[in-house]
Amino acid sequence: MISAPICFVGESNLSAWRLKPDIELASIVYSAFFGFSFITVVHTFGLRMKDPVYTAIFKPLSIAIAAITSFILLSEALHLGSVIGGVIICVGFYTALWGKANDEGGKNKDSCKIPLLQSP
Repeated sequence: MISAPICFVGESNLSAWRLKPDIELASIVYSAFFGFSFITVVHTFGLRMKDPVYTAIFKPLSIAIAAITSFILLSEALHLGSVIGGVIICVGFYTALWGKANDEGGKNKDSCKIPLLQSP
């Protein structure tokens, strides 16, 4: 909704905005329905299996995955900014996973201790 006025300024030819009942419309409906459903299922599965932290970590990683996939499958140009951004996202991703693994490791060690309020 926010980008609609900008798109109309960029493409003023109204016939370009007309959707024809062919492969274009089918691909829009397919990507809207199955793409959103797939993302929702994956994030819900991640929330059930792990913390919300993991779901939040994977969202920016999908940008880097999309850039790599478009480079490999669609032969699009890969710009230096995309590579640097992808590296920064991946370093942040692995840093967060490392910190989360260390945090969970510390909880497991403390669970063996007897609480102070428990009577002997």
